[in-house]
Amino acid sequence: MNPAAALPRAPRAGLAAGLAWAAIVALYVAPRLSLSHMPLDRDEGAFGVVAQALWRGELPYRDVFDHKPPGVFYVYALALACVPPTAGGVHGFLHVWNFGTLLLVVALARRLGGARAGWLAGAVYAATSASCGVQGFTASTEMLMLLPLAGSAYLALLATEREGRARAWRLAWSGFLGAAACWIKQPAAASLLLVPCLLAAAHGRAQAKAALADFGVWLLGGLAASVLVCAPFVLAGAAGELFYWSFTHSLVYGSLVGGGTWAQIAKQLLYPLMDLGAPALLGALGCGWLFLRGQESRAWIPPAWLGLSLLGALHTTQLYPHYFAQLLPATALAAGWGLDGLARALKVRPARLGLAGVVSAALALAPSLILNLEYWTAPPALVSLNLLGPQGFEATPLVAQYLRERTEPEDSIFIYGSEPQVAFAAERRLANPYVMLYPLTLPFPRQREFQERVWEGLARDPPAYILVQINNSRSTLQGPATDPFLGTRLNELTRARYEMESVLLIHPELGYRFVSGLDDQRLNELRTFTHFLMLKRLNASDASAHEPPAP
Repeated sequence: MNPAAALPRAPRAGLAAGLAWAAIVALYVAPRLSLSHMPLDRDEGAFGVVAQALWRGELPYRDVFDHKPPGVFYVYALALACVPPTAGGVHGFLHVWNFGTLLLVVALARRLGGARAGWLAGAVYAATSASCGVQGFTASTEMLMLLPLAGSAYLALLATEREGRARAWRLAWSGFLGAAACWIKQPAAASLLLVPCLLAAAHGRAQAKAALADFGVWLLGGLAASVLVCAPFVLAGAAGELFYWSFTHSLVYGSLVGGGTWAQIAKQLLYPLMDLGAPALLGALGCGWLFLRGQESRAWIPPAWLGLSLLGALHTTQLYPHYFAQLLPATALAAGWGLDGLARALKVRPARLGLAGVVSAALALAPSLILNLEYWTAPPALVSLNLLGPQGFEATPLVAQYLRERTEPEDSIFIYGSEPQVAFAAERRLANPYVMLYPLTLPFPRQREFQERVWEGLARDPPAYILVQINNSRSTLQGPATDPFLGTRLNELTRARYEMESVLLIHPELGYRFVSGLDDQRLNELRTFTHFLMLKRLNASDASAHEPPAP
């Protein structure tokens, strides 16, 4: 081609790229302006409470406990260095973090399918990663693991195109990021099976030893990351607890809670299929067409990644929607490259890139917009209520403010319920080192041990406030198999040293408000609308003569 003839096209190419990025950024930002203010849920609160403990110099699995690998706590600790412990702060950090994943998805698609595939993949990722089908509004472990997961896949792809030291370093860093993703959420390992597939395909059968050598380098990178993660716990003598809470406890919890019926599982699959089904199917068909026609030898990668990611999402019969966030990078990659392949088959000109991007985003969002319009248009508190049920998450700022105004920063609070987001938003230490209540109420083999540790702390240093969760069985998970040890002693403690200061009501007429001075009859009348009983610790001089009613 005549070089001179190409010069006038450079400004137009730059303008097209700029417009494409502007459209992707707009598509990414617009729905998240409202979603950023979605109320914090209990998982976000748990991660935040452990992150705050890290900043106080405490160590997970020794001083504070939650059944997630430590990577998510470090990410939240990083977030708290940048943002306040509010819904807007946490979700704002999530959206910046997630935009980094979008950039990697675009880079992957461009590397495999060219510029137009990259723009289309970016548009699809921007749309689908905000959807309710994967709970893209919440800073879950699944959403946070996508950045190192996509980084690992991108570096592995680059490594297959290099030789020598450049190849080895990229493989090592790919393994490092892959392990980091797994230390945020274990099912990331399923998606990472893409890497050995890439290495095997790059070398072929004739070079099996070379492929194994590359895989060894990749594993060494993962081992290095794992050593860095585990070293603090080994040095502190908490390696056994790290393993228990990261792996064993989760397995036991799954067996205790159990999975749903087939009807419940089908219902749980509805939202992910609604939001990801169309782009994933079209992308897989497009990539399959490219591969079968012999036009792209690597077009097997997106469908394979989709299948592996789905395997990770289905690691348990408790199919929570956020598990399917693991499919987002593979879905966007497949959709971007596959739709570009279909566009080429239909001879869509590159000049119509903007229209193709709009169509891609529309295809990705259409089912959700049609069937779940309220998610995109309703106030965040109402969206949380509709999606997660009446759990009172939207009352967190009110309760947090109440506690901040009546306690000192060094005070602690105890919540008889799994509502750590309250302590997180209030920036007060949670007196329950297990963060959630369910380790104390479900019949774990170590249930009594957990209860005794909690009681030892409560007896030694009674918290400034005890909050008792009412009318939310999902928060307490209390049942016939709950050991009465802690409940009995907590009842005795509240009778001797606490008085009921107020009640938080969630009432259709009274709204969200704290009410004090209720007698037993009025409290019983309002019990259906009661969210929290707020029990305040008495001064030592008043405690001996006080005998308040038990919660």
